[in-house]
Amino acid sequence: MTDSTRLFLRGVVPTGLTLGNAVAGFGALVSVHRFSPHDLESWSNIYLAIGLLMLAMVFDALDGLVARLLRCANDFGAELDSLCDGISFGLVPAYLMFVVFTQPDSASSSAIWGLVASLYLAGTLLRLARFNLERTRQDKADGKKFVGLPSPAAAGCICGIVLIQGRMVLDPPFATWIPGFSEGMVKMALVACPIAAAFIAFLMISRVGFPHPTRKILGPNRPQNKKGRGRWVPSSVALVALIGFTPVWIRSLDMMIALAFWWFALNGPFQALLRKIQKKSPFIELPAKLD
Repeated sequence: MTDSTRLFLRGVVPTGLTLGNAVAGFGALVSVHRFSPHDLESWSNIYLAIGLLMLAMVFDALDGLVARLLRCANDFGAELDSLCDGISFGLVPAYLMFVVFTQPDSASSSAIWGLVASLYLAGTLLRLARFNLERTRQDKADGKKFVGLPSPAAAGCICGIVLIQGRMVLDPPFATWIPGFSEGMVKMALVACPIAAAFIAFLMISRVGFPHPTRKILGPNRPQNKKGRGRWVPSSVALVALIGFTPVWIRSLDMMIALAFWWFALNGPFQALLRKIQKKSPFIELPAKLD
């Protein structure tokens, strides 16, 4: 490989992948803008937007990996990556849930979802700003761990609740068996989804630890803590079982995507709670009595 080719690869390929993240996010934003709640056929624009967000996640996973492989990771690439993440995984999911869940001609619905979307966007930007300040310290401590829910996973959770809403609107399960089931589920979603989105925003700015999937699978091997080894294994087996049985009764990919992202988001707090419980001993050691 010539020096000019090496310089081209180091200077263009990682940056191009990072910019691909932002371009895919912009395409998703345009697609969401074309959605009309009065037209069921326009849900195809929502599915296209979610597909483009998944593509943005692929670009986001590859740019850092390629930069490390080419040994050209630098502060410029890290800052550009955060800017692109703010577009694709902050602005677009916030606008997506605002457009999908806001009830037409309802001022209260617009106010509620405007507040929730703003909280989510603010949480994403704070998460990315903190990551930029702490990334060197985190890489030295444990390159396979995030502090706080990563913004791509948070965007996946928002896409998950939107996909569930689309299923309830277009093809609700058990609708033929239980009269009024779909209408009840849609009304329930209007209450549960704002709470879920606010919870995701909180997880992003929390200090809960989450694994780095790309580095765990494709990154270099690093020594692991014996206590932490296998900590995610039982829940991972449960996830595989859930995803495996999902097509049996749901027969769709959208619910599988929602399950995967929400498993990742909920498993972090669950593992943190489990570690706290394990640290507390249930027995109190009493001094021995002398006869």
